Amino acid sequence: MTYLDKLKIVHNVLVNKESRNDTAKQFRVSPPLVTGLTEKVKKNPKFLEELKFELDHKQEKTGRIIEAAKEILANNKVINKADEVKELLLAKYGQ
Repeated sequence: MTYLDKLKIVHNVLVNKESRNDTAKQFRVSPPLVTGLTEKVKKNPKFLEELKFELDHKQEKTGRIIEAAKEILANNKVINKADEVKELLLAKYGQ
């Protein structure tokens, strides 16, 4: 489930005042999942913000991995192990 799906679910329940069961059916998820998301947002209003930050961070890391793999392949090398990409990432970003 994407960040946008979670945002739509929470918006549907908290803003549009749809029932949790109807929202669950609409998004084809379980009612407890809808309840869990809405409760997390009620307890921590910054929950969706934090979720978005994590998503952006993961996308940034994925982008770096793709670029490192492309760089290796551009040099006419074969990637035999994921460690080769990892080593290049460590050399470039120290992460």
